[in-house]
Amino acid sequence: MAYLLVHSPLTGPTCWDGVRVALTQRGYQAQVAVFPPLTDPVTVAQAIADQAGSGTVVVLHSGAGSLAPAIADLSDGRVIAAAFVDAVLPHPGRSWFDTASAGLGQRLRDLVIDGCVPSWDQWFGEGAMAQLLPDPAQREAFERELTSTPVSWLEGPAPDIDFGLEPASAFLRLSKIYEDEAAEARHRGWPTLRLDLGHLALMTHPAEVVRSLIEVTKRFR
Repeated sequence: MAYLLVHSPLTGPTCWDGVRVALTQRGYQAQVAVFPPLTDPVTVAQAIADQAGSGTVVVLHSGAGSLAPAIADLSDGRVIAAAFVDAVLPHPGRSWFDTASAGLGQRLRDLVIDGCVPSWDQWFGEGAMAQLLPDPAQREAFERELTSTPVSWLEGPAPDIDFGLEPASAFLRLSKIYEDEAAEARHRGWPTLRLDLGHLALMTHPAEVVRSLIEVTKRFR
């Protein structure tokens, strides 16, 4: 079994580095997906699916969860399971704005400049990033990869594709922000584990995340 680690479209690949290293040290194959430019979801999902080898578990963080149905569909059977890590659940035919709170959605629309919203770290109040990533060097590396996001990406509907991996999915909750998603995953019968570590625990606590990720996906081996 191999893991393909997919970061949020709003962040960068550095967030998965510690988990990738910890997985390889345990003898698993693991790679961090390389994103193409954020044009349309199908094109992005195809680029990610093309990186999956046979017997891959795709691991999706945060907003990447919306890409799961398309990645699975476009992988020609190479992706055998999906693990959602503090991630949104698939929402075919609905946009990011459709799923966001009204307050956050309007705040971002008010910040649009030249067709883009500010980078993810600017969505929250002062000090929020320091709480998520207390280590200054780690925070600097994470923020260095952040860029503004085309508002068209947030307005575009997720591909209207049935989620073929519904029976082969799992959920790992890292923060209480994603409790509703964790509860829904449990309701659907998915293996579900809850940690209280923070949304970016894949950076701050990679060993704990890896232990839980292996546990929650063990039935898919």
